[in-house]
Amino acid sequence: MTITRYLTFISCHSSTNEYDGGFISSFTTTDPSRIVKKVNSASALGDAPAHLAVVRGGTEVLAADYNSGTVAAYTLSGDKLSFTGGQKIGPFPSATNISHPHQVVEYGKEVFIPDLVSQLPCDVGFSLTLS
Repeated sequence: MTITRYLTFISCHSSTNEYDGGFISSFTTTDPSRIVKKVNSASALGDAPAHLAVVRGGTEVLAADYNSGTVAAYTLSGDKLSFTGGQKIGPFPSATNISHPHQVVEYGKEVFIPDLVSQLPCDVGFSLTLS
């Protein structure tokens, strides 16, 4: 499970649940060390979501689906707790039959998604460009 805190003025967190047919969830907290309430869940649109990142200044969520070689993209609601407009991106090309994305990292207008199979020196398998 990956837990990402993405707002400091409101304690909002998102997580992945890494199993086939996995999902992503949002939570609120009152104490930084304790999850208090699960607010929302959405399908990861693929299998075994290993990691998610809140990108574009807190307006979107991308989740890397390890077993299906895809990424789930959602828009966050105004309160940052609900996922809307799910879109599956990929599967991505790989040296083998399927890639295994296991992280999402935003850098400027690009999102880097490491692929376990590619084994590049910096472990960056492919990237998406945010418009």
